[in-house]
Amino acid sequence: MDNNLDTDFSYSYISNLWKIIEARDYSVITSRERFLSLNYEYQSLFQRQDQFQKYQQEQTQHQQEQIQHQQEQIQHQQEQIQELNKQLQEVYLSLEQVQSYAKTLEVQTLQLRSHAEQLQSQLAEQQSRIEQLKGDKQKLRDRLQKTKLKISNLQQQMESMQSSKFWKLRTAWVSLKNRLRLNP
Repeated sequence: MDNNLDTDFSYSYISNLWKIIEARDYSVITSRERFLSLNYEYQSLFQRQDQFQKYQQEQTQHQQEQIQHQQEQIQHQQEQIQELNKQLQEVYLSLEQVQSYAKTLEVQTLQLRSHAEQLQSQLAEQQSRIEQLKGDKQKLRDRLQKTKLKISNLQQQMESMQSSKFWKLRTAWVSLKNRLRLNP
């Protein structure tokens, strides 16, 4: 019986060992499955982290490109602003020149108006003088007409005197007198 006992004990010991081994195998298999599952999750997380890092790098690069593009645009706009400021300064300078020229023209206009007023005054004086001269001319024409009339009257008187017997006698006497003096 001792043998039986030993066998039973051995069998029970082996059975217990076997149960322990099976339990350990199950634990190892479960641990292995858990390890594989965790490893798969780790690799999945690692891939996601890698993808996320790539995505972040792409986003960062894209943002840097956008920032660089915006900086280029800002620089271009600043250059345009500087060019516009130059043009604005040129416009201000031109405006000042135009205003100076306008003031000069205004002064010249005032001088021309003053000169025009003087000329109008002189013109009025000249027109008055012309009217006076026209009046004088008419008076002279009237006098000339009267003088012509007197001359005509005097010529008629002379002709009538020269046709008179007295005048003919006088002319003969003067002629005779002149001949006598010429031949002394």
